[in-house]
Amino acid sequence: MSSSIHAASAPERHATVTASAGTGKTWLLVTRLIRLLLAGARPDAILAITFTRKAAAEMQTRLNDRLFELARCSGPELGTALQGMGVAPDEENCARARSLYEALLRSEQPLKIFTFHAFCQELLQRFPLEAGVSPGFELAEQTAYWQRTAWQALLREATETPDGALAEAMLTLFDLCGGLSGTETALKNFLEHRSDWWAYSEGQSDPVGFAVMNLAKQLEIDPDSDAVSEFFSAVAPGILPPATLVHPCTSELQQQLHEFAELLVKFSGNPHHIRLLQDCLNGTEHNELHIRMIREVFLTQDGTPRKRPITKAQATLLGDAAAQRFLFIFEFICERLAWFAKHITLNASRAWFTAGSRYLDHYQRLKAEQGLLDFSDLEWQAYCLLNRSDHALWVQYKLDQRIDHLLIDEFQDTNPTQWHLILPLLEELAAGPSRERSVFLVGDHKQSIYRFRRADPRLFAAAQSWLEKNLQSESFPLHASWRSATAIVECVNRIFRLPTLAEQFGEFETHITHRDDLWGRVELLPLITVS
Repeated sequence: MSSSIHAASAPERHATVTASAGTGKTWLLVTRLIRLLLAGARPDAILAITFTRKAAAEMQTRLNDRLFELARCSGPELGTALQGMGVAPDEENCARARSLYEALLRSEQPLKIFTFHAFCQELLQRFPLEAGVSPGFELAEQTAYWQRTAWQALLREATETPDGALAEAMLTLFDLCGGLSGTETALKNFLEHRSDWWAYSEGQSDPVGFAVMNLAKQLEIDPDSDAVSEFFSAVAPGILPPATLVHPCTSELQQQLHEFAELLVKFSGNPHHIRLLQDCLNGTEHNELHIRMIREVFLTQDGTPRKRPITKAQATLLGDAAAQRFLFIFEFICERLAWFAKHITLNASRAWFTAGSRYLDHYQRLKAEQGLLDFSDLEWQAYCLLNRSDHALWVQYKLDQRIDHLLIDEFQDTNPTQWHLILPLLEELAAGPSRERSVFLVGDHKQSIYRFRRADPRLFAAAQSWLEKNLQSESFPLHASWRSATAIVECVNRIFRLPTLAEQFGEFETHITHRDDLWGRVELLPLITVS
C-alpha cells in the first residue's frame, strides 16, 4: 500500500487516484503538493482545485501545518517524515524541507488552492475584455432575489401579450404542472440547468425552434401536425378482419373503440371504463380530453398497458375470434396512445423551452444591469473564454506559461461545463512537454452527491481514459480506510457487489480497513438488502 501511495504522489508522474472515504485522500493530495515543492516547482506554477471553500481551506491548513512540522522537527523525525512520503532523506532534501514553510510564507505569489468557481472568477478578472464581461463585475452568491424579480417580469410579459407564444406556453405549463407553483418549480429547474441550455443551443438564431425540431426528430413525429385529428383518423393494420358491426363513426379507430366497448361489456369489464368509452364516442367532435378518457381505459397512471386477461371460460363462451379481436384492438389503441404521448412530450417541452428561455433572458438581463455574475455565469464565461472566444488560443497560451502542475480533488463532482473548461488546459499541457509538467486527479464515483449541480461521475472515467491515452498517466486505487471499522467496510463491500449497483458503477474493488477495534469484530447480520 505504501509503495502505491509513494508512486501516486511522485511529482514526475501523471496520476489518477480512486480514493474512497477515509482512505487518506487529503493526506495524499498534500503529500503531492509537498513533493512538488521539494522537487523545485514554483508555488505559483501549481494549480490545485477542489469543490468547496471548506475543502480548499482544509487543504491549505493541512499543507501549512505539515510544512511547519517539517521546519521544526528534529533530524531523525524529519528523515522519517520524508521517508513516509517516499522522499529520500538526504542532506539536500532535508535542507529544502526545512526551508519550505518560510519560503512559502515569503513567496510573492504563493501556492493557491481554488474552488472551481474561484478559479473561474480569477480567470475572468484577469481577461475580462477577452471574455466579454464587465471588468468590474461582482459575484452574486445569493440569487433568490434576482430569480423572484425575473419571475415577476416573466408573468408581466405573458399578461401583457395574452395571445403571444409565451402566454400559450405558460398556460400549457399551468395545465401540466398543476398550477402556478408547479410551473415556477419547472422553470426554476430550467434556470438551474442554463449551462446545458447554452451549450446545446450555442450559435443558434432560434434556440427554441432548434430544440423543438431536434426533439421531434428523436421522437420521429411531425412537430406541426394536428395530433388529435391524426389520433382519431388512424387506420389499423389488417392483421385481423374488421368486425361486422356497423356504427356511425367517422374513422376506423372510432369503429374499433365502439367494438372494444361492446366486447368489454361481454367480458364483464369495468363499468366506469365502459362509461368513459361511451361518453367519448357520443361526441361528434373530438379533443384532447377524449384521448385522456381513452387513456384511462387502456393505460395505468404510470402509462403502462392495463392487464386485460381473457379466461378460458370467456374465450369458450364468446369464441376465439372475439377474444383475438379484443386483444388486437387493445394493443392497437395502446400503440396509438404511445404515439400521442410523444406529441404531449413535444408540446410540454416546447412550452418549457419557450417560457424557460424567456425566464432566463429576464434573469440574465437583471444581473447584467447590476454588473453581476453568478456561479453558473463564472463557469460558462470561463468555458467560452477558453474554447469559443477569438482570444481562446492566446488565453490558453498565457495559462500554459503559468501552470505546470494541475491537481483536482473530488473529480466525481465535476459537471460537463467544468470538464470542458479544464480540457484545454490538459491539451496544452499534453502538447508542451518541454518542461516538467504533471496532472493529478482524485475522485470516487460512489461519493458523487452533487447531481443537483449537474455533477456527472462518469466524467471521472472519461478523464482517466483521456489522461491514459494522451499523457500515459497511471491509475492508483486507495481503498484502505483509516476511519471506518471492519463491519462498516464489509457492509460497503456487500452493497456495492450487488448486481444492480455493479451495472451502474462497473467493476468494484474490495475495500479494507486499517482498524481492528471492538466494533470491527462484530459480525454483520446475514441479510443486507437494498431496494
